[in-house]
Amino acid sequence: MGKETKIQLDTKHGKLITYTHTLNNETCVVIKSETLPRSPFLRIHSSCLFSESFHATDCDCASQLDAALEYIKKNGGIIIYLYQEGRGIGISEKVKSIYLEQTKALNTAEAFSELGHQQDPRNYAIAIDVLKTENIQIVTIATNNPNKVKALRDSGIIVESRINLDIEKNETMAKYLETKTEALGHYEKD
Repeated sequence: MGKETKIQLDTKHGKLITYTHTLNNETCVVIKSETLPRSPFLRIHSSCLFSESFHATDCDCASQLDAALEYIKKNGGIIIYLYQEGRGIGISEKVKSIYLEQTKALNTAEAFSELGHQQDPRNYAIAIDVLKTENIQIVTIATNNPNKVKALRDSGIIVESRINLDIEKNETMAKYLETKTEALGHYEKD
């Protein structure tokens, strides 16, 4: 692996430390505040090209990322940005999934099933490796995904608490989040 090159990134959320981290030919981006509290805020975030780059409004990905960066600006913390488009199925399969949602009136879970995909095939080994490299043993995580919490706990990292980031939701996004709660077992907002 070797020593990572860290840079200071000037963002609308202030100056943040950024570097890449590689494990088993997978690379992620780490974005963190200069100092971290005892139980740092953590967001493990999967890429979402349509929401983050093209401002699609059918999911909460860009809003979650922006809220996490704002949280770090105020409180300190770390974001581990994973290149796991479409919950790990890739951009081409994500497009096929969206096509099925639009043409057959399927929800995201049904579209994944029709394409033969697991509902959430991602793993978080690289995120766990980042935390261990950073000597982070306890976190406050921002997620509604129980798989992330379980992966951290199974690795020995203590999840002290789980928080929800306040984001504004439109009707389409609210329906998508409801599907994730019902079909994928995501936590409801507290």
